Amino acid sequence: MIDNLVTARPQVGLVKADLVFEAVAEGGITRFLAVYWRNKPGRIMPVRSARVYYMDWAAELDALYVHWGAARSGGPADVPSAFARLGLRDIDAFALGTPYFSRDPDRPSPHDGIADTDALWELAASNDWTGPPAIESWQFKEDEPQRAQQQAAAAAPTVDLGFGGPFKSDYAVHWEYDPDTNGYLRSQGGEPHEDGESGNQVQARNVAVVVTSVSLAGDGTSHLLYETTGSGEAVVFLDGVAVPGTWSKPDAHSRIRFFDAAGNEIAFNRGQTWIEVLSTSDPLTY
Repeated sequence: MIDNLVTARPQVGLVKADLVFEAVAEGGITRFLAVYWRNKPGRIMPVRSARVYYMDWAAELDALYVHWGAARSGGPADVPSAFARLGLRDIDAFALGTPYFSRDPDRPSPHDGIADTDALWELAASNDWTGPPAIESWQFKEDEPQRAQQQAAAAAPTVDLGFGGPFKSDYAVHWEYDPDTNGYLRSQGGEPHEDGESGNQVQARNVAVVVTSVSLAGDGTSHLLYETTGSGEAVVFLDGVAVPGTWSKPDAHSRIRFFDAAGNEIAFNRGQTWIEVLSTSDPLTY
């Protein structure tokens, strides 16, 4: 789990993720579930606390769930109850400390948490948490950088998402297609979204937008609940075009999948993929 509060930026290690889910944690502030498989970033920061809906997305990947603390409410947003329900393998910085986790003295707490991924891989091996995970694969295809020029294509050179409301907020996201790399470059809050270590701008080969219902947990806090299973509206952006359709995830352990308007599963380009999860009231333009 990676923090995205303005004072927590820039993140380190996000550019090396294979897959990133973005949704609102609370108060219109987004948080990232970053998934690492092929790449070893060395360190990831700032690590933040768990929320139950991100755990539903982690469950479909048979992932080791790394976080620093958790929402505890005794209600539907209670993270310990979700761990028991989903059977996820739990790696909590509050329980482990060094050498797996540390804090950056130049950042304010609690936005200073660092995860050492080399140490975490060793921890996984010591617990026999190794071997290929049980993942239902998506479909993949070859790049089609000329796709936007096809007669039936819906060209999408830019994508704008209004997390929690207006496009002008600190959490408004702008993706801009780069024909040289056949990817989308990410900005947020009106500024390029850059890695805090390499300085590289975050870039995705695929951006999948999920639209779903979001509600308050009703536990006396600002905790949210996302409808993570079922189906709904989606738009997938790749090769400089928009592919409107639907998303489907039958249950927490099933892989989320994307389908075009004709009901065919959408095949992705190989490379980093972002899944942007919007509420039904959040604006999306392209």
